[in-house]
Amino acid sequence: MAGVRWHDLRHTCAAMLVAQGHSLHEVKEQLGHSSIRVTSDRYGHLYPEARQAMAASLDSLYSMSRVHSVSIGQVLALPDASQAP
Repeated sequence: MAGVRWHDLRHTCAAMLVAQGHSLHEVKEQLGHSSIRVTSDRYGHLYPEARQAMAASLDSLYSMSRVHSVSIGQVLALPDASQAP
């Protein structure tokens, strides 16, 4: 393994965690980054499938609410805005 640096191993670890569906927060904690921004700036590009999955999930929720005549607010149990501090 000539030429492999510790940083290369850390990057591989992060990429494998992302590939397994772990969040940026989980990767941050595992790698010991000082902030989520450090993790996001370095590994955020590894999340295109996660963004697609989030969009599909929201689309599914919206479709479900339309099929069952349920409002998104009921599905998500949104707090009453009139009681906001």
